[in-house]
Amino acid sequence: MSLKRLLCLALTLAIGGCAHTARAQDATYSALRDALPAADWQGLQGRRIVLDAGHGGKEPGAVGPGGLKEKDVNLAVTLELAKLLRSAGAEVLLTREKDQDMSLPERVTFSNGKAPDLFLSIHHNATLEPKNQLDETQTYYKMDDAGPSYEAGMAIHRRLVRNLAMPKERLAPGNYFVLRFSKAPAILGEASYISNPDVERKLGTQAATKLEAQSYFLGISEYFAKGLPKVNGFAKQDGADPARPVIVAQLDGGGAPVAPASILMTIGGVKVPVSYDARAHTVIHQPRDPLANAGHVVNLSFKNVLGNSSANAEALVTVNNPATRSVLTNPLGVPPKSGRMPFVVRFEDVNGKAVTDGTPVTWLTTSGTLHKAESETVDGMSVNYLDDVDPKKTKTTTVTARAGAVSASVTFDSAAKPALMGYVSSKDGKTLPDAMVVAVGQERQFTAVSNADGYFWFAEVPPKLTELRVERPGYKPLNYGLKQKAFIDLQMEPLLEGAFHDQVIVLNPAGGGDERGAVSDRAYLASMLNWQVADALREYLEDAGAKVLLTRDRDDAASDIQRVRLANEAEATLFLTIAHNAEGEDDLRTEHYPTSTKGKQFSEAIREALERSTGAKGHTKPYSSYTLIHPACPSITIVPGPLGRYDWVSQQASARRAAYAIFQGLQPAKVGAARLSVKLRYRSGDVVSNGTATLGAQTTGLTDAGGLWAFENLAVGQHYLTVSDGIHTRSLWVVDLTKDEHRELEVILDQPELPDNAG
Repeated sequence: MSLKRLLCLALTLAIGGCAHTARAQDATYSALRDALPAADWQGLQGRRIVLDAGHGGKEPGAVGPGGLKEKDVNLAVTLELAKLLRSAGAEVLLTREKDQDMSLPERVTFSNGKAPDLFLSIHHNATLEPKNQLDETQTYYKMDDAGPSYEAGMAIHRRLVRNLAMPKERLAPGNYFVLRFSKAPAILGEASYISNPDVERKLGTQAATKLEAQSYFLGISEYFAKGLPKVNGFAKQDGADPARPVIVAQLDGGGAPVAPASILMTIGGVKVPVSYDARAHTVIHQPRDPLANAGHVVNLSFKNVLGNSSANAEALVTVNNPATRSVLTNPLGVPPKSGRMPFVVRFEDVNGKAVTDGTPVTWLTTSGTLHKAESETVDGMSVNYLDDVDPKKTKTTTVTARAGAVSASVTFDSAAKPALMGYVSSKDGKTLPDAMVVAVGQERQFTAVSNADGYFWFAEVPPKLTELRVERPGYKPLNYGLKQKAFIDLQMEPLLEGAFHDQVIVLNPAGGGDERGAVSDRAYLASMLNWQVADALREYLEDAGAKVLLTRDRDDAASDIQRVRLANEAEATLFLTIAHNAEGEDDLRTEHYPTSTKGKQFSEAIREALERSTGAKGHTKPYSSYTLIHPACPSITIVPGPLGRYDWVSQQASARRAAYAIFQGLQPAKVGAARLSVKLRYRSGDVVSNGTATLGAQTTGLTDAGGLWAFENLAVGQHYLTVSDGIHTRSLWVVDLTKDEHRELEVILDQPELPDNAG
């Protein structure tokens, strides 16, 4: 080949490449690739569809750089799409037909009241980064519906991507309010970014909104053309054993045959085998083993051969076999001199299964007074208590518990004897079940756990009894000096005024698996440090009474979708992401979703606590990411500071300090709260790094390279401090911290003796 031809070829390729790039940029919103006559409109006949034009009225939604309002574009696309769907025979209902205010609950209530075959919410996205010219088609389907919502979303998304020609695209489960609470298959479309100047210019034209409406129309018609399979109904047929009922359901493929291999039935979340009769279109299951006496949720779904899924059908199958046997136990053997005498009865059916929860139990006694004349079973068991047994009237007492035709009795000596038992409650009078009570003797100790009524008892007591120790997450540990058997009324004081009780907090350490994040010059991985901070924070939160879940363990991988789904399934009240060095930045910052009021409050409080802890200045900013948008609770992303502050001496201490600061930011601030700084050193003068400092037997800190740890937000008064380096341990009272005081305390760890208090 001649040099001239090579030059011509190179020039041609260069020009072709440039022309291709230009065409790619101009391709967005340029033309409809899929002709409308190709759509199968027959599937739309009679279908009911709710279209939701996002925002409206006082809520403009996103605003483009040229001033174009999202609410106006959303409505324009919606009205054009409604015309197309109606012309194809669909029944179309609009949440709004003009520029008006409409809350999210109002939109969902409207849609659910119409029982549509599909709900579609139309939006246009925006980036919070002014210099970011992001442009992407995003389609979200209802997160807990991987059947019809996913399939409708997939069809719609494919047509949007093909016909709008955005440079990027994403189909993902979404947890927006209108998706989460929709009873119908639900989609939310973000066809493009109105914040992109080029896209904004196009969206301001009728041609672009019409093209977008046509793309939605093609996707919707494609979905409905495959039919809507459904489960027409369940039936239960009782056989010889009521605990093994035959479950039958009728299937309708929606105009196409059922795909037998796709049939999925679960009972209580466990997959069970089924038989399908193609002629009768019925699916049948009979449990191999007897079901427990309870209500069992049966779920059933399937696909037709064209690939569309039925909505999940749900039925409740109840098994309620009567009791055939019972056992009544008397844990103490004889009445206590003080306190109530406990009795525990268990009722079982012919299969050895516990009777249904709530089975009525009738109680009788020949002496004394029963706490309850009637009770109900839980897990087949019921507890009652006996008072006022008088041995002068009768030498023996018989207590009987009856459920239906079955009864159990126990007879015992009426003479009272000392017993170790009691009742656990909070100082506000709340009964406290599941409190761990330890009876301590000089040589041995035994444990008991308070029951649902708050009562505990010891069938065996350690010799030379000295005290009871009581622990329960969310409450201050309680030590009660005791040298003899007795009935003890124990009242526990809530930690932090019970601020974390009933809270479900999901901690999301970013990264994991192959996503290691940034690496410091000392080779510390961001993903590893994220997990260490989250794990330390878990300890603080659980001690305070919260239920805590981590989205991953150690170096496990997990997608953002899996993390958000975990939070939603747990009904989390707060979602916290720990992300060192996120996006390549080394600053201290917190992020929240722009419209989340609680998210902003938590974000600012956590950032302020981290600033106090590190001495560094940080910032709080609104941000939009999957893990900030889709949890059904306030969500915050926390960047605790630069990776460079971690070294091999104080790495664990730094991680724990970050966790403690986040914990402080989540607490309600105490008026006049005190602060205690602890420094550990040896008599030689060397500081004690990585030593523990524990306040009140619960809150534990780890000293840094300077031997320092600081406790914050402390109540005034006395606090008990224990310090240790793993070899030496010292304990002392920090007496009477006063309002707004910052006490500094130095402890010589290997000193032979310490004073009884330190002031």
